[in-house]
Amino acid sequence: MIHFAPLLGYARDWNMQLVLDDALKDLEALIDGGVDAIMVENNYDIPHHIKVGPETVACMTYLTREIRNRTSLPLVLI
Repeated sequence: MIHFAPLLGYARDWNMQLVLDDALKDLEALIDGGVDAIMVENNYDIPHHIKVGPETVACMTYLTREIRNRTSLPLVLI
């Protein structure tokens, strides 16, 4: 599981590059550990909402695409 740091719509001091760098480090560790699939989620977007704004969807889309570009493992978005 890759838990994204708080995304746009939640974080005050937000930096896409830092969020991506952390996610890619997690991806590398998971692959090195021998997982057979990758799951991603925005667990740190607190408080949790049933519906999120377009800025959060855009961030999730971008980050997930960057992960997809770096692995052929099955990828699940939670």
